[in-house]
Amino acid sequence: KVSGGTANIGGTHTGTGKLTLASGTVGGTGSASFSALDFTGGTVSAKVTSNGTTTISGAGDKSLAGGELTLGGNTSWDGSAINASGGAKITNQSGKTFTAAADGLIANAGTASFKNDGIFTKSAGNAGSATDIQAKFDSSGAINANAGTLKLSGGGTSSGNVSIGNGAKLQIANADYGFSGGAISNATAGGTGKLELQSNTTTFSGATSGDAEIAVTGGGAIFSGTHTGTGKLTLSGTGTVGGAGTATVGSLDWSGG
Repeated sequence: KVSGGTANIGGTHTGTGKLTLASGTVGGTGSASFSALDFTGGTVSAKVTSNGTTTISGAGDKSLAGGELTLGGNTSWDGSAINASGGAKITNQSGKTFTAAADGLIANAGTASFKNDGIFTKSAGNAGSATDIQAKFDSSGAINANAGTLKLSGGGTSSGNVSIGNGAKLQIANADYGFSGGAISNATAGGTGKLELQSNTTTFSGATSGDAEIAVTGGGAIFSGTHTGTGKLTLSGTGTVGGAGTATVGSLDWSGG
């Protein structure tokens, strides 16, 4: 348990116990693995792997100061702010679920990234608020925006399937994003989920599909591959739709752009 001061990892630590970080720093140039992680405050600037359940919660200040956090088990995050800086990296490994259980923020003061090889699920959220991931978000796994708004504002790419719950949004803003494959679909048949492109450029390359609404309210949707969708395309405001590829949609609502 680190509740103050600094735990300096200079070599390789392979542990079977839990790391509890409540305050202080886990740093150093080495790497450390644990059976579980309870992160309620403090700073990670080393390479830390949790091979079991990870809980990120509480009001304490949490920082990833160039550190790497590898999640080898399921993770629950209560939305409390995570401040990432430098080349900080979070990796959700294949077959594991990272659950954002409330609105929250992963801030990016550097070149931070979040790599999702498993399942990223936003399970709850309030109207007018969001889970805002300002780190670059690269996903080869699944993205489940089940409730509220999941905002990807740091750029990145997705090649896996995206599922959006009734009344929920996956929102792209502030940085370019790319979908290179997979389906963008409602969580339930006939649902009202929405992929909202608010600003910058979102590129659809390769083969994409799905029945969720794509709402282009600002910035551009560039179709450079083949999109075969059955959902509605909404074009409004200052949004643009372009590209050398093709896009088939179920219906079109064009009020501007």
